[in-house]
Amino acid sequence: MVNVRGLHARASRKLAELALGYDGTTIIVRREDDEANACSLMDLMMLGAGIGSEIEVEAEGPDAAKALDAIEALIVAKFDEGE
Repeated sequence: MVNVRGLHARASRKLAELALGYDGTTIIVRREDDEANACSLMDLMMLGAGIGSEIEVEAEGPDAAKALDAIEALIVAKFDEGE
């Protein structure tokens, strides 16, 4: 995670909203031994992925490649938070 606050509530919401846009595609986010459904705000927040945390994102389905590209862009852009 590269943004200052990590995967906090606002960032988790943005990621969940993005993931929900890929109907029929399952997106899983992993941190250490924990995993979260990317469509679930609560699951994402429970990962506790702070700044410097390494996460892995996996997607399966018809739009898996597009979803992964969009999620990577969101993370690289620091969730559009400017921090």
